[in-house]
Amino acid sequence: MKRKLFLLTGIIFVLLSGCGKEKNSAVKDQFESGYMELFGTHPAVTKKGDFQVMEGIAYFTDYKNQICTPICNKPDCRHLSVYEDEDTQCNAVCDGVRIFPYKEKLYRIRTAENGKSELVLSDLDGSNPKSGGTFDTGSLLTDAVVRKNKLYYVSTVMNDATGEITGSGEAAETPVWKLCSLDLDTMDQKLILEIKAARSFCLLGGNEEYQFYAVIKDRGAEYYRFDYQNEESFSILLNTGSYSKIKMSDDGKSLYYVGNDGKEIYKYETEAEKISSVVGAGELKKITAATEIELVIEGEHEGTVLFRILPENELYVKKGTEILRTGLSERLPEEAAWLSGIRSTTEEGFFFSYQANNEKSDTKGDLITWYAYISWSELFDKEGKIKVVHSPHISSAGNLL
Repeated sequence: MKRKLFLLTGIIFVLLSGCGKEKNSAVKDQFESGYMELFGTHPAVTKKGDFQVMEGIAYFTDYKNQICTPICNKPDCRHLSVYEDEDTQCNAVCDGVRIFPYKEKLYRIRTAENGKSELVLSDLDGSNPKSGGTFDTGSLLTDAVVRKNKLYYVSTVMNDATGEITGSGEAAETPVWKLCSLDLDTMDQKLILEIKAARSFCLLGGNEEYQFYAVIKDRGAEYYRFDYQNEESFSILLNTGSYSKIKMSDDGKSLYYVGNDGKEIYKYETEAEKISSVVGAGELKKITAATEIELVIEGEHEGTVLFRILPENELYVKKGTEILRTGLSERLPEEAAWLSGIRSTTEEGFFFSYQANNEKSDTKGDLITWYAYISWSELFDKEGKIKVVHSPHISSAGNLL
């Protein structure tokens, strides 16, 4: 554990060393990003590594060394979560799932009282935590992204909380969805969009220029592109009534999404507003005998498209006109485990998670999740090495392992 502490401290020291403009440039280029997605447990990705919360502990993953380290600078700390020790004093303990770096600080989002969330700021090594203030998030903060100096987030409030009453005299349990921005420097909030007649409102992904989102109504999903510069939304047409998270192309000019009831992958070119099929239903019949399948888009790397096929849960690659099966699921270190998604990609490889049922638990759906890495060069090698960068201590139901 001390070795990991020294590595974390060393990385932070190197990146924060220097003075004046050189110091600020190093921090901005290495430990920050102009755009970070905070979708659920998705890590906040920077050039040199990512920040995420696993099992109630904040971790930094160093991409160069493929090492995942608790964000705590205490030399003798055992880095125990509240599941393991209710009186833990570890700096890495988090009671939320969203963390991100900004201006040489680590930001954590936690639920506060009275429809608010709180920003907790600390040094990048987890020390000196303090409150950065609260902001309105209603009943629930559902999605968030960081774009430059602002946090853009979706919150929901049930109608009964706003005082709206139905004809029967009872409060209606239908949500009001809000897209808001929060200036991280001044804590000023701004309501950008409010939607009442919708079942759901979901940020799908994007980049530093724009964000795509879906408004889900009874008749299906409506899609929009939100431009950060002027904070305006524009309707776009995607040939699917369902919705899921998207993946942007490497050049940021296109997005990939799943359509045709989960059986086809499309590419949408943002400037030309052109849609083309990338992985067709006819192609899938040649590589799988399953009739009931669902595709999950995982991203793009150097012109190749990565996706999973469910229920097989195998990772496939579309390169040119050829679809290749990686066989990654068959090489997982744990028996009866399955792939659960790519978390982040680098020039050398990618980090991903895989899961298995907790057979010792009486709780249905209690899962164990590992975090691992594999290089692009070893992806198709049957003997290719999978490096586990984080082995879990706690199951999804909070049971000790």
